[in-house]
Amino acid sequence: MANYRGYSNLYDYIKKLNIPDGYHSLDVNGETIDIEMYNFIEDVLYDKSPVLGDDIPDDRMLVLKYHKNLTVNSGVTIIPKIRKKGMLIFVEGNLMNDGTISMTARGAVASGQDINLLRNNDGSFEYIPAIGASGGVSLSNINARLNGNIGAKGMNRGTGGGGSGGLASFGGSGTKASGAGGYGTSYSGGTGGGAAAYHNWNGTATGHSGSSTGGTGGAGFPNYNCSVGGGAGNPGGHGIKSNNTGGVILNQPGGDGTGGLLIIYTLGEIRLKSGSVIESRGIAGGTAATANLSGSYGSAGGGASGGGSINIFYRSLKENAGLFNVNGGVGGHGINVKGGAGGHGTATLTRMPINESLLLKNQTYVSYKGNSWILVDKINQNEFLNNGFNLSDLNRKITNKSLCENKLNNESVIRFEIDFKRIFHIRQIRISR
Repeated sequence: MANYRGYSNLYDYIKKLNIPDGYHSLDVNGETIDIEMYNFIEDVLYDKSPVLGDDIPDDRMLVLKYHKNLTVNSGVTIIPKIRKKGMLIFVEGNLMNDGTISMTARGAVASGQDINLLRNNDGSFEYIPAIGASGGVSLSNINARLNGNIGAKGMNRGTGGGGSGGLASFGGSGTKASGAGGYGTSYSGGTGGGAAAYHNWNGTATGHSGSSTGGTGGAGFPNYNCSVGGGAGNPGGHGIKSNNTGGVILNQPGGDGTGGLLIIYTLGEIRLKSGSVIESRGIAGGTAATANLSGSYGSAGGGASGGGSINIFYRSLKENAGLFNVNGGVGGHGINVKGGAGGHGTATLTRMPINESLLLKNQTYVSYKGNSWILVDKINQNEFLNNGFNLSDLNRKITNKSLCENKLNNESVIRFEIDFKRIFHIRQIRISR
């Protein structure tokens, strides 16, 4: 195991360092990100679903670095074998997806962190927020049939919140309330709250709220002859059916799982074929038992978990015909009411600038391209950032890198004025001394 420091974002660590297979820690702008690293040196074509990652849940981010091309055939699913603090796929060549890349039900039980993914040219970062969307709020009433509240939608790369449990309350006195949905984190959509169901009972009782660190879904709470579903989570919360003698049966749990974090970087072309899927979905809440229950008795479904966060960075998007799915799970059903759905997560596609080694020196952008330093006039900055160029296209002798670095340090540099049109060409060359 090694500890790596010196870079402010995940992209720079994985691209610029030759990190060997194994367990490592990265200091990412003050946040410690523990990773589980695997390198694939040659082209990889998956024609059957691979087994990826170790058997330890919730501990590390799974990082898969493909040094050449990656092809995922139809019918193949790329997914960690167990919950992880995100899955990062880095492809130095081309990525062609004709199958499924998934973090559905792979959200981790962990506190969130702000995770810098990529440094923008203006110095800001593309990042995952530590705290995702809020969960659906609890329901409270002594005589009402209320569907659970939906978890909030994720924003700005954030995950979705968990749904609250439903409430089926028939008379009596005291506090009657369902469990609230949990907040999402950088590593997990929010978990679902447990349902509550009562029938002419005087007392205070509530369904349990879902975890806000991607943990257990909320357990439901019924009184005699009522049934409730649990909230989805890691694992799903208990659902309970109570008979008329006071006995309880622990069944109808919420589903196991939450939407997780998925990060993909592709330096070559990316092709997302028709019929392909990239997903990180939430899971359904528990459905309440209905056997041996009259419609006049309480039966309420549990809340679902929230969708995850998908983040794709690319240089060249040649085909984008696939499906992205970050939906929250559906709420569990009961005779009277259903649980709240999980909030949708986020799917974000970001084009990386072709020229990433860009420095700002004396209000002028400087890039090391090929074997030379190039100064880019301010009037052409946007074109340069978006399109760039290759020195080999300029048909000139390459200047020694170390000489250019010395010239740059001494403020004596080769200065090019580039005419940015359909074909780049040199209008004038001069030496500044």
